Amino acid sequence: MKKSLVALGVIVALGAVWTGSAWYTGKSVEEKAQEHLTLINTQFAGLESAGGEIKFDNLSIERGIFSSNVTYDFIVKLPDTQVKVPFEGTLYHGPFPLDRVAKFDLVPTLLSSNDRIVKNEETQAWFDYAQGKNPFESQIKIGYDSTFSGQAKIAPVKFDLIDADLLWKGIELKFDKVTEGGIGKSQAIIEGLKLVVDNTDDSSKAIVEINNIKIDSELQRSEWEHIPAGRQSALIDSFRVSLTERDMRDFNLEYRNMSFDANTKIENTSVNYELVTKAPEMLVNGKTVGDLDAKFKLENLDGKAMNELLAILDKNPDYEPLPEEQIQALAKTILQNQPLLQVDPLKLTTDAGDLKANLIIEMASGNFDVLEQGKVLELFKQLALNIDLNKNALVKLVAMVEEANGVTKEEAMLAAEQMVNVMFEEAIQQGVLVDSEKSVNLGLLLENNALKLNGQAIPEEQILMAVVLFFLGLGY
Repeated sequence: MKKSLVALGVIVALGAVWTGSAWYTGKSVEEKAQEHLTLINTQFAGLESAGGEIKFDNLSIERGIFSSNVTYDFIVKLPDTQVKVPFEGTLYHGPFPLDRVAKFDLVPTLLSSNDRIVKNEETQAWFDYAQGKNPFESQIKIGYDSTFSGQAKIAPVKFDLIDADLLWKGIELKFDKVTEGGIGKSQAIIEGLKLVVDNTDDSSKAIVEINNIKIDSELQRSEWEHIPAGRQSALIDSFRVSLTERDMRDFNLEYRNMSFDANTKIENTSVNYELVTKAPEMLVNGKTVGDLDAKFKLENLDGKAMNELLAILDKNPDYEPLPEEQIQALAKTILQNQPLLQVDPLKLTTDAGDLKANLIIEMASGNFDVLEQGKVLELFKQLALNIDLNKNALVKLVAMVEEANGVTKEEAMLAAEQMVNVMFEEAIQQGVLVDSEKSVNLGLLLENNALKLNGQAIPEEQILMAVVLFFLGLGY
């Protein structure tokens, strides 16, 4: 009997602790909710300078012991229109939210949230298009470490904009211990997006269609706030752009089975970036062009300076001038770390031949004072550029575009041959390009303190002039 009373006492005590903890969590949520919305809204603040505004507003919480009812609005203001989407939800208080306990999830959690869109006159069309489903539903749990896990689903929707229609076919988002800054593991699956832009003035139309997009992100914190380490990737079944103009044949460009793979690695005090992109099938008006393959590397970037630079860009309002002296000082620090830019391969493989190039630039110094002494090449540790363009592949590619404009296949081939010849004629005569039987080539190489173009040394005065013209072109 005494043991039963003790057990009952323990259960009552635990229940009291749970109830008290749940009540306190609810009180804490009420106090912190507006603070979190304000933080999120600051991330949208940059749109104000572009004439738009996105924000969460009108937060209201009705607190209970084990759960709270919450309502809020998501507001989008554009120069020509305003959209307000009302949301409602239930916040289940931790440490053991009732909705998680019902699923036998007994991991201590700050809170669990189930949100959805409210049906009203403004959202009725979205509900109708979603065929009875709620256009947006989310189940998210927030841990005591402020990370969130769960999922969200967005039903198909169509937006009728001015001179344009936007349609997405459905989106599913998954999160696993993700921070507000995107650190953690997440996935987005988008069934499709379609944008149709009509120009009534000239009867032209542009259509952009993207089907079956899968985006994965797995990022970890680093010692620098704005530089997370990890991998992000995207797979796209098809990406298609179609153009229609009056008195012109329709033109479309399509990529199939595209992939992007981005990696950020931290090594000691440096940051290394890598981007690999592939498009095994590239088509123009339904005809296969070839296989696109590219790989970009940016290595040996000073992590501290890069983090400071990204912080400035993140905090600087859009269309506002950047702090020039600070940017230049950070750029000099980054260049002093001898960064490396490498593009290899950059290649389009076709049945007629390959169009390919590679590039490598490795800095030796960030001391631009050497330019005043005319010693441009002292800035570089490595510098090389190689371009190899198969003539038949070039002609075929240009002919495809010409044929897409409505000319016959024979006329397109003839025009393409003439265009390719004219395109490179002057460069070949000046020795910039080398013409061989099957291809056009360019080779630029820094070797033995001399920059050689196709094996011939370029006077350093000409190099300096080219650098000066380059910076003038950038507006310096």
